[in-house]
Amino acid sequence: WLIMVERLRRAPEWPEDELPIEMEETHISVLLLSRSYVVKLKKPVDFGFLDYTTLNKRLKACEDEIRLNRRLCSDTYIGLGGVIDLDGAIQFSGRTGKIVDYCVWMKRLPEDRMLDRMVANNTVTEAVIDCVAARLCEFHRTASRGPEIAKWGSLDEIRHNWEENFIQTKPFIGRTISDSAYEAIRSWVNEEIETKADLFGRRAREGRIVDGHGDVRCESVCVRDGSICIFDCIEFNARFRCGDAASEAAFLAMDQDARGRPDLGYFFTEAYQSRTGDVDFFSLLPFYRCYR
Repeated sequence: WLIMVERLRRAPEWPEDELPIEMEETHISVLLLSRSYVVKLKKPVDFGFLDYTTLNKRLKACEDEIRLNRRLCSDTYIGLGGVIDLDGAIQFSGRTGKIVDYCVWMKRLPEDRMLDRMVANNTVTEAVIDCVAARLCEFHRTASRGPEIAKWGSLDEIRHNWEENFIQTKPFIGRTISDSAYEAIRSWVNEEIETKADLFGRRAREGRIVDGHGDVRCESVCVRDGSICIFDCIEFNARFRCGDAASEAAFLAMDQDARGRPDLGYFFTEAYQSRTGDVDFFSLLPFYRCYR
């Protein structure tokens, strides 16, 4: 499969002015980057929480990625592409030949306008953060809701998500977290779940559980000429993507804090809450920041 991808990197369809083609890998994808475009392919892997092992599963994942990401980045996700084997030649186009894979075509976003880069370079302003808060707030206002989505904000799911975190982090006690800190967090979380059980139920009834982005961190935010593009949402697992809108906002606040700018995280939460009018937001913020 990686040999096929390497051949795509050298496919004749790339215009001369788009060369050279860079290649980057994540644990689930390979990205081919030209000057203006990004081609994203799903690796044929199965990690339990996602399964891309068949051609049809990768097709659906590509279609879902385009559909879901166009909600927050409508002009960035160009569309679906096919990978064609034409008599042994691997290429992107062609009406004949065997389809051997699918890919997502995107416009390449400017790296210096990524929020993580702007935070690191100290070029981000409160005006920028206010625009990000406004964009996320509007997205949450119009995001899909309903019984099938609300279930992801139920008390049982909240317990499940936390327990999964505790199970997966337990092997790191004594390495990246002390035993006392681990137990203190676990005790505090259990108490929060018990004391806020009614609130979590009310949040679900009030429509606060949304089909969101799932991974709103600084590196997924691009600031372009006054417009905000929040890309690379989680398409492969509804449980990771759907949840309380407050949890999603808490994710970005936590990430700004982790990058050494708690002031930006605080400003973001103020800007976000003032637009939503969510009276429970600040009560839930420590709980969801800790989870993220």
